[in-house]
Order: sequence, then structure tokens, then C-alpha cells
Amino acid sequence: MLVRTAILMAGGKGVRMHDPEKCMIRIGKFIIIANLVEILSHSGFEIVIATTSLHRKVCRFAEKNRMDIVYTAGSGYEKDLGEAVVSLGKVPVLVAPCDLITGDRGLFEEVWEAGTRSGAGVVTFTLNGDLSGISVMNRLPQMGIPMDFETIDIRSGGSFNVNTPADLERARSYFLMP
Repeated sequence: MLVRTAILMAGGKGVRMHDPEKCMIRIGKFIIIANLVEILSHSGFEIVIATTSLHRKVCRFAEKNRMDIVYTAGSGYEKDLGEAVVSLGKVPVLVAPCDLITGDRGLFEEVWEAGTRSGAGVVTFTLNGDLSGISVMNRLPQMGIPMDFETIDIRSGGSFNVNTPADLERARSYFLMP
């Protein structure tokens, strides 16, 4: 059986939230990154954290939960993504931003199935028409060679990419609803 792997991208600067480790924010009963880990683990994914050595809370979280860590240069999402996937050295791989919180337990199953069925080198996903940062890499990136891609929209209730204070408030309102 194919081992499914997910890379959680956790090395950003968090400029809009003024917090580079925003994935450690608590929303309801979950820390954002713990929500992702729980749902991905439940779906049978092996999880790798891609981050920089400056993100100490994220590194401690990964170590405590016995997850592999790929240290990246912190050169931006796209470059760090390529660095992480090449370092891992295997495809297909699901990639998600660590600042995504979801109540949709089937989200990553649907993403994996659609992504691995595609013939594209990289499949990016929008959630309800909005950029999500989720992708499936079907080929290893090669320096300077553009990769063919496809974008697929997934309908998902209760999924939030927390990039701004307004996103955080929307997610908190949703997850704290009675």
C-alpha cells in the first residue's frame, strides 16, 4: 500500500497576523496546526513539517508529536515548498499551509483523490473559490523548469485559511458557534 505523505508548510513570516507562528493560535478546542495533524492522521497521512529553525514552537510541536521536520531557508512559500518536496524526495505528496483550520474531515481525502488522478505535475486547490495553499505535487520540481499545473475547486464547509485578523475572527466565530 502506498504511504500517503503530507507536508505542512510552517515557515512563513506571518506578516499580516504579526505572528510568524500563527499556526500555534488556539481556535476553539484546537491549536490550528493540531487540527490539521489530527485530520490528516485520521485520514492515514504521514506528516512532515516544513519550517525554519526560527519557528521554535512549531519545531517543539513537531518533535513532541514525533513528526519529521524539513528545515527550509525561509525564502518564501513557493521556494520553501520546492525545497521541502525535493528534500522529501518522493511524490505524490499533499502540501497544505499550517494556518488552515477545518471541520471537514473528508477534505484531504477528496484533495488526494482529485490531485493524484490529475495528469498535472502540480494540482492546486481552491476552497469554495478562494485560494487555499493546498496542492498535490505529482512530480518533483526541477530548478528552472516550469511545472504544468491544474487548479481544482473543492466545496468545503468550515475550512478557513487564517492569514489576517479578519480570517481569525471568522474561524473563531464558526468554531465557537453553539
